[in-house]
Amino acid sequence: MFDLLRLRQVNSRLRIKSYHRSSRGVHFAAVPRCVEVRPRGEQRVIMIFWVKTVYLTSVLAVVCGAAVANECVWPDDHTQAAILSVATNDGSYASGVVIAPNRVLTAAHAVSGADQTFVRVNRYFRDASLITMDLEKDLAVMHVDTGDVQPIRLSSRKPIKDEPVWAVGYPHARFKTTSVGTFQDIHEGVLHTSASIDAGESGGGLLACDKGDFVLAGMLRGYGAYHQDGKYIKIENHSVSVTAQDIERFVQFSGD
Repeated sequence: MFDLLRLRQVNSRLRIKSYHRSSRGVHFAAVPRCVEVRPRGEQRVIMIFWVKTVYLTSVLAVVCGAAVANECVWPDDHTQAAILSVATNDGSYASGVVIAPNRVLTAAHAVSGADQTFVRVNRYFRDASLITMDLEKDLAVMHVDTGDVQPIRLSSRKPIKDEPVWAVGYPHARFKTTSVGTFQDIHEGVLHTSASIDAGESGGGLLACDKGDFVLAGMLRGYGAYHQDGKYIKIENHSVSVTAQDIERFVQFSGD
């Protein structure tokens, strides 16, 4: 049983919005720092995130800064290995996602019209051949030898508002980067998030968390911009993606 006096002291000092009892333990509203809670006769340390809520039970022990049980903190190497760099013979560059053995999803606008396309797998670029493409949805699937890279599973659900998402890609054909944001809305069938991306990340992965595992919630497509003084200004902390549901329909229709 938790010491509620101790919880009130924590609540007062760290401005926790609320907490209450439940069948799963004590429920804390999100706060942006580590909170130490001491059950009677024992100590527990827990990381609580801005956009997450965490349930603490008598059997859960989490070290501050480590992954919370059944939650995703940051895409691991295994997950990020499925996000690859894509290039064409005409100088275009983009990103891609391994969605099945020897199958890489990318943005159609990045590879359409190219005579040759290459995908970097395990440090080396390999020839890729286009299987199918949908310019309207901006989706393309290529065949390439992906070796032992494990595919990322497509999400079976739509994101929830303010749910954390991670955008992974290769901006400007350089090193792989990951930015975190939140899901904002689906407008005209397109996912809008606050995860920041840049040129070259089209075709990359928009990741979400599903019971502790990372899944592909969408394919990065672009970012917002506004016109000012004769030029376009990038909108920071905004990106758009093709939904996992559209990706699934596209792959099924193509027969791949």
